[in-house]
Amino acid sequence: MVSEKDYLVLKHIVQRYFGKQCTLCEYEVLLRKVDYLVVRLTLVNPTERVVLKLAGPNAPILSPFDRTFAINQQVRKQTTVPTFEALAFDMSYDIVPYRYLLMTHIDGRLWSDVKKDIDLDDSQKLYQDFGRAVAQLHSIEYRTFGEIGIQGGINTSDPNYISALSNRAEQRIRNPYNRELFVSLLQQNECLFNDVVSPRLTHEDLNPGNILVRKRNGRWELAGIVDFDSAWAGGFESDLARLELWKGMIGEGFFEEYQTINPIPTNYTHRRLLLQLLWCLEYANPSEEHHKDTKNICDKLGIPVVTFL
Repeated sequence: MVSEKDYLVLKHIVQRYFGKQCTLCEYEVLLRKVDYLVVRLTLVNPTERVVLKLAGPNAPILSPFDRTFAINQQVRKQTTVPTFEALAFDMSYDIVPYRYLLMTHIDGRLWSDVKKDIDLDDSQKLYQDFGRAVAQLHSIEYRTFGEIGIQGGINTSDPNYISALSNRAEQRIRNPYNRELFVSLLQQNECLFNDVVSPRLTHEDLNPGNILVRKRNGRWELAGIVDFDSAWAGGFESDLARLELWKGMIGEGFFEEYQTINPIPTNYTHRRLLLQLLWCLEYANPSEEHHKDTKNICDKLGIPVVTFL
């Protein structure tokens, strides 16, 4: 349930986009955090299902919806990757007491929710579909590394990938010691990144909760990739490194299909551990599994084990 105030906010946003004749029939809260909501709405006049993200000033989640809108337009224009259509956004707090992003709904289920029900043949097809889709995302090129702006260009231009990745780590790793550790490791291993010279769209959050699948004609298929809020013009190998770290995200057929569109440099394997460490330090979850993953990476890098409280 949402409060009466938030219900009026939902109604106001959809009527602002679709017109006063639009009726909000049903809603379902998909995600709720402090000052943050993701809601699926069922409408009449027009008959539509849409998804609305709301982020207030105290939301713990970075919500650059203006950037997400621009990235979504690029993905839809330059690839055939199945994804939502971003319909409207506002970052001002002038219209409602939230920043918001309004998008079309994708008919599908979270891959993580149905993975155990998918047989071997369909699982391989999904990995192939996923590999092609991720490679297409990584085919979107930018003039320079950095954060993507509201017009789809680069807000902050960095001279090279090491500089851009260091700046991003400074913004996204909360613990000062861990920030210093990661940037220091990058500088010590700068030579490993000399051949990363082509800025590409990098999603950075291709976790099982952002991959939608559906069953069509008796077979499971990729329905959509969502949530580009963390995306930037980076080194696309970061996505691959995280996918290899997250259990079950890469399977038979993924890399074969991926490389038909976007070949992977041979030096990627030398950079992979540092890219995986960035995710560990950024996520900083004190769970047993995250500590185990982080320890494994630290041991391979030959550095003291990082723990999280």
